[in-house]
Amino acid sequence: MSHINDEQWEEMLDLLEEDFVGLVKDFLVDSQKRIEVIKQAHKTGDNASGLEASHTLKGASANIGADTLSKHCFTMQSVCHANMIADAYNVVEDIETEFAKVSAEINSRLANTNPQK
Repeated sequence: MSHINDEQWEEMLDLLEEDFVGLVKDFLVDSQKRIEVIKQAHKTGDNASGLEASHTLKGASANIGADTLSKHCFTMQSVCHANMIADAYNVVEDIETEFAKVSAEINSRLANTNPQK
C-alpha cells in the first residue's frame, strides 16, 4: 500500500523540479518537529498547541500527497477543537505510525527520483 498519492507526488515534482528534493527533506524535518509538539501537547493537555501543529502538518501532508497522514491530522484538529487532546493517545499514535510509513516511502522515492528531468 502506498502512503503517498502518486498523482500529487508527480505534480509537485513537475512543478518544483530541482527544488523538490529540498522541499521534501524540509517536510520530513519539520513534520517530525510538529509531531513532537503534538506529543507534548497530548501529555500536557495543550489543545491550542496541538491544534496549531496538527493544522500545519495536515496542510503540508496534503501538499505532498500523504493523504492518510493528513486525515489523521484533521482528526487531531477535531479532537483539539473539542478540548480532548489529553484523551487522544490513539490519534497521536496513528499520526506517528503513518508518518513513519510516509517517511520510509519518501526516502525510497527520493532514492529513485531524478529531479533534473
